[in-house]
Amino acid sequence: PPRARAAGHAAVFGRTLVVAAGQGEGRNTTEKLEDAAPVMRFDLDAETWSLGAPIPTPREHVAGADADGGVWILGGRRISLEPTLDVVERYDVASDAWETMPSMPTPHGGFAAARVGREIFVGGGEVRAEALVTFESFDLDAAIWSSREPLPSPRHGHAMAARGGRVYLIGGAHRPVFAAVPHVESFAP
Repeated sequence: PPRARAAGHAAVFGRTLVVAAGQGEGRNTTEKLEDAAPVMRFDLDAETWSLGAPIPTPREHVAGADADGGVWILGGRRISLEPTLDVVERYDVASDAWETMPSMPTPHGGFAAARVGREIFVGGGEVRAEALVTFESFDLDAAIWSSREPLPSPRHGHAMAARGGRVYLIGGAHRPVFAAVPHVESFAP
């Protein structure tokens, strides 16, 4: 890749791999975020990298989802445990342009997202002193966020996947820093 990247999101659209958000190699917090602001695009046919439009709100420890021809970058933080952000931005792969979407009801950092049908689900995350039980969804057609029943246990740093109309939360930690748990929880929205 043209630049180092950590704590971002990656997705494949057609024959293009897209890497968005995260932190780069700068010497300080601002430089690390600005270095990671441009989207990295990998053309799977030509096997070449290029830089795309920079994200309007550089941040890391984001969650990502893929919907409607775009990469959705949700929440995150600015290389510290606070503040966490409620910002949602969508990268349109075809036009190489960003669009600001409705903000999440709750700021999240170190969390996960998955799409089921026409909804994007976000769950868990952390703020400075606690892992979260927050579970929310965004209706892609109505363009509104809804709060869902809280997770049974707090989570951050976990994985989230969707399959067969269900959302799965896998692993993570139940308190900030490291306190890994062997849990898998599943929800049918």
